[in-house]
Amino acid sequence: MQLHQLRLVTSSGTSTYTFRAGVNVVTGSYKTGKSSMLELMKFVLGGNAQIMPAIERNLQAASLDLTIGNSRLTITRVMGQNTLTVNDSDGVVERWTATQGSLPRAGIKYLELLDIPVVRLSKKNDTGSEPLTFFDVMRMIYLPQSDVNRAVAGHTDTFVNRKRKAAFELVYGLADNRTRELEVEFTDLEKRRDRSRVAADAVRHFLVEVGAPGEDELAPEEIRLRRDLAEADDRLQAARENASFSVIGDQKPLRDRISELRVLAGDFEAERTAAYAAVESGKSVLAQLDVDERQLQRETFAAQSISGLEFSVCPRCLQGLDHREVEPGHCLLCTQAQPIVKRKDADQTLRRIKNQREEAQSLLAEDSQRLAYINQRLEDLRLQLDDAAGELERQADSERLFPSIDLASVAAGDRERARARLRDIERFRDQWGHHERQELEVSRYQRRVDENRAEQIRHRQELEDRRQRIDVLGEIFDEEIRELRFTGYEHANIDTQSYLPAINDDPFDKLSVSGASKTLANVAYYLANAGYSNSDSDFLLPGLLILDSPRTSLGDTPDDLAAGQRIYHRIDILAMAYPNLQIIVADNGLPQLHADVRRRINLIELTIQRPLLQNVPHPGREAAELQEAQAASSRRSSKRSRTG
Repeated sequence: MQLHQLRLVTSSGTSTYTFRAGVNVVTGSYKTGKSSMLELMKFVLGGNAQIMPAIERNLQAASLDLTIGNSRLTITRVMGQNTLTVNDSDGVVERWTATQGSLPRAGIKYLELLDIPVVRLSKKNDTGSEPLTFFDVMRMIYLPQSDVNRAVAGHTDTFVNRKRKAAFELVYGLADNRTRELEVEFTDLEKRRDRSRVAADAVRHFLVEVGAPGEDELAPEEIRLRRDLAEADDRLQAARENASFSVIGDQKPLRDRISELRVLAGDFEAERTAAYAAVESGKSVLAQLDVDERQLQRETFAAQSISGLEFSVCPRCLQGLDHREVEPGHCLLCTQAQPIVKRKDADQTLRRIKNQREEAQSLLAEDSQRLAYINQRLEDLRLQLDDAAGELERQADSERLFPSIDLASVAAGDRERARARLRDIERFRDQWGHHERQELEVSRYQRRVDENRAEQIRHRQELEDRRQRIDVLGEIFDEEIRELRFTGYEHANIDTQSYLPAINDDPFDKLSVSGASKTLANVAYYLANAGYSNSDSDFLLPGLLILDSPRTSLGDTPDDLAAGQRIYHRIDILAMAYPNLQIIVADNGLPQLHADVRRRINLIELTIQRPLLQNVPHPGREAAELQEAQAASSRRSSKRSRTG
């Protein structure tokens, strides 16, 4: 991969910068646009960029000529747009996108041109997967100024660190497409299993709460209830027959009337049980809708209360977030997808809940009216039965009739209770059946999880021999640290689990910022990766290295000046060892170097009189700093306005 020419278009003209194979160094004083030049290369390719406000305000578009894989391309991107116009050497014009959408995604197209497999990672907090893109690999070849003495390929960001490790494994063949497929499948299976477990536990909890018999108790309970039902039918029939013998004379119409009233009363008793259950269910639904309405109102109030807040540091670890790279539409803190929640959406949901509440109230009113009607009818039937019973009392043998009526009433009640309980048993059986199906789902997913885990182990064992590449990279890193004369150096290596540099067994995070310890470790790490990856065609790291401010934290003492010279000496050795490797460095200036080394450098000088945008006058250092502060404040205000 080689960058040939960068063109920056303003209303006043075009600024052109040419690069070549070997070492290219962009120098210039503070705020002349050195870092912005490197960031604009990334911007044109389709990445996020940190650009000086004065440049961002005046720049209209940027173009980059490059060779990537076997293709010679010219890529143009207009400021403020996500669409890239891509021209190849045959005159074919394509349109790509910097983000997701209907157009081809630039970060994926570059991988395809470089013959780097497109692998997918499981989403940490969601189902599905997301691809590693070129910009995840680019972190291994581009060391921005913000990370020089702070982070290795963005490792301090949890979201980025996961992708950093995956990109490292991809580049050096420690993992392949099958590895990632298994990991994505594993995560998906675990989430499906956990959802089935939650569903199964919810059903069991419900059954326990309502006092349902255990699954193994349903059949005996049903047998007992059917026996009770048959016994109640027999008692009811016997009581009716006994009552008929208690009547004196031909009073069949009266007996039939009483039988009809008893049947009607029994039917209405059953209807009352169902109506009562409907009323109670309606009250429960209405109560839940009340809870949902209050909860939505609280959430809406909370969202509106904190929507204007913008975090510049993580509230947990207090690390800065200004340079964090997060895809558009994702939360800057947790990096999860962040759909725009508008007030009208919440209002629509609230209206929907209120409509459901009104409907539930209407249904509850109907059920309550029905229950009241049934109670009234039962009361009327009881009065009619009392009248009929009184007439029979005058005409019948009361010593035999009244006990029969009482026995019939008891038997009818027992029969209805048995029927109602049998209906409950059927519902419980359905619920237990649903629970069993969920448990079978849990077991099925668990088996697939275990099978996937076993296959992952087998597949990684097949790739195990490749892990010695980490040790080889560690030896190259050790040489770089030794040649840079790192203070207190004893030994250096690359950690086999984190893939991060360590010196004297101290991980990068424990190295001191003062004395340029982290700077030297980071520069050495990038030099080691560039050297090792270019030594073997099996490795997939592009032949490009971009270093911004590699002498950060170095002072003006003789030792510091000598350390700066050694950095450029190592860069020169690397470039001579691999002629096809392109190295682009941004620095305040060049240290004292041997004439041969200087001669091999393609030097691009920026000044206050001739800054990055050559046709736009530089506002001066103090004005540039003020504009940057104002732009940052404006961005924060704009974000509060959009989310308010």
